[in-house]
Amino acid sequence: MNVLKYKYSILHYRHSAVLGESLIVGVLIYFEHNNSLYFTHSNRLTRIKSVYENISEKSIKYYLKQIKSNISRLEKNLDDFFIADIKDSFDAFISNYILPSDGSSLQFSKIRTNFQYEKSNRQIIDYLVSTYLIEKKESRTNKEYALGRKFYQNIEKKLGVNLDPSLFQKNYKLKNKSGVEFRFDYAWQNKDWHLVKPLNFDLADAKNISEKAHRNIGLVIDLKEKAINESLKFDFLVGKPKNKELFKEYDHSIYLLESFENSNIIEEEEIFNYSHQAIDSIISHS
Repeated sequence: MNVLKYKYSILHYRHSAVLGESLIVGVLIYFEHNNSLYFTHSNRLTRIKSVYENISEKSIKYYLKQIKSNISRLEKNLDDFFIADIKDSFDAFISNYILPSDGSSLQFSKIRTNFQYEKSNRQIIDYLVSTYLIEKKESRTNKEYALGRKFYQNIEKKLGVNLDPSLFQKNYKLKNKSGVEFRFDYAWQNKDWHLVKPLNFDLADAKNISEKAHRNIGLVIDLKEKAINESLKFDFLVGKPKNKELFKEYDHSIYLLESFENSNIIEEEEIFNYSHQAIDSIISHS
């Protein structure tokens, strides 16, 4: 029996080579049975921008455009010479003809090979997209935006949009010791300033959940001294994973975030009551 194979590589955005952090933005697939290439990527950069403040969106879009252009050109001329190169080393083929391994912010992973069995190309594409490109799998509404909106819409409904900035702010900005600026979606005043940040943990796998938790733990640690001096609390609006197999890593991540005195976790079902705490505080201080 002739079992079909396909090869694929994951396109990562690497914000810092030193930190080794990366986010998945695309998937490149080669189907052996008909010698075809397929590339897809996230249409929006929402996920990257929600994690990193200072990104070159123009540069990322330029690289994506070049990748698509190179693949389109290859598809029209995928002769025996190129096919032999792919079979010899798909990694080298990608570096030579699609995206050089030159240390830029976008880089393809080492290739992976799998059996296609009786699945169609479209079924393989849908599987890889649902596994790796969380933004494409979800609806157009970004989950973290939805979590933040769930909090704010109650405030907007009860108090309107023109609120005293000494009691409530959107896009609250805070700098660490070295002057790097961080943004929080909302902030409201009680005896402390509560800085509100949505965190979606409904991700593709446990590693993604762990990495996201660690990034935000780093944020809390980085701003700890400032939080003490200025009476700040970090309130995370958290989206839980739907996949029960990810609950263990989710619970561990929540445990780590909650271990800081100035950090609060508000799960999605608690957001309504939490928003009313903010409303009551704003009214009482008005």
